[in-house]
Amino acid sequence: MPVTSFSTAGSSSPEAAVLDAYQKMWSTYAKATGSANYLSPDLSRYATAGARDLLVRALYNYKKEGVVTRGAPVNHPTVARLATTEKPPQATVRDCMDSSQWRRYDRNGKLIDTTPPRPRLVRAELASYDGSWKTTLLVVNKGGTC
Repeated sequence: MPVTSFSTAGSSSPEAAVLDAYQKMWSTYAKATGSANYLSPDLSRYATAGARDLLVRALYNYKKEGVVTRGAPVNHPTVARLATTEKPPQATVRDCMDSSQWRRYDRNGKLIDTTPPRPRLVRAELASYDGSWKTTLLVVNKGGTC
């Protein structure tokens, strides 16, 4: 499934645009983890700065270790802060991410983690550049934090 560019034009609200961009970042990342594609150009559409660096580093390590994923995370994000008057506009998203259906496998197809992970608290900072929201900072806490 190809990932399309995101624009806030036509979104029902700034909150909806922020959440849409956040969800697309995770779906793009989950797709990339299926092949450990750390060179995926699609990540730059939804993540920049430290967030993009974190995701690319994780993908690189997956590639190096022969790890891929199957499935996808289930996100439950909310906009905790929205400052549309800042330059650039800023937002904070809080999420209780369930990754129990997004599992890691080794190069032989063997499940790495036999115990399903517990929901984890995620905090993301987003900024709007030329009408497109991108995640700039991503903090993923350990399982059981929400």
